[in-house]
Amino acid sequence: NIERINYVGLAIRAANTLERKYEEALLTIDALASTYVEENKYDEAYTEIYRGIELAEKVKGADIQTNELLALGSAWAARVKIEQDRTRLVGEARELIELALKFNDPSQPWIRFRILMAAGDIFLKQNQSSEALQMFLDAKKEMIKYGGEGNYYQINPRIGLAHLALDSVPEAEEIFADLSSQNTISIGKLYGDYGLALIKFKKDDTNKANLLLDNVKAELSKRTSSNLLLKLIKEFEETWKR
Repeated sequence: NIERINYVGLAIRAANTLERKYEEALLTIDALASTYVEENKYDEAYTEIYRGIELAEKVKGADIQTNELLALGSAWAARVKIEQDRTRLVGEARELIELALKFNDPSQPWIRFRILMAAGDIFLKQNQSSEALQMFLDAKKEMIKYGGEGNYYQINPRIGLAHLALDSVPEAEEIFADLSSQNTISIGKLYGDYGLALIKFKKDDTNKANLLLDNVKAELSKRTSSNLLLKLIKEFEETWKR
């Protein structure tokens, strides 16, 4: 993510120099802000989201593109709110997702995918697991339309977590085992190991579960101290201890 932020920053500056407002707004919202979300840097994410929205509103003669950028901005803003405070801000997050869906009809599949994925995140954090699963499955259908991204490392962990929340353990275990066996996208493998750890806890195999979590934390700590997966592990461990 550190490398990603650096290179995205270079691309944004290049787009600005070339006065390519659409590309500058797109990179600001969907590449830079989204990466800050993954790093738990929510203030920075908000700043970039709304800077991107301001740029999008300056795009002239391309209403559909502008609406898509506004939809993306609304979806990512909703995601930030739900990560910051899953209870107090959930109403605002839902309103933003509804705004994104309104903006985004019709849409390009890759944008629709991101909005549906954010909607699923919100449902999952509200413990509305069935609704979350449906959103994630719909999001994956949109992703398949344009060929997918990184062996589905973004959406498959979410589908697995939704299945696990519904106590569909065999379905969740199959998804996480597949992720864990892949080496192309390291974060996807780590999410797979995290999911398998949760399943081990469900099966009362705490020793193997703790070992898996320790390995995931060790790998992540080589790269960052604020990744979203580290936050999930910390929250789970605190809940489990209680």
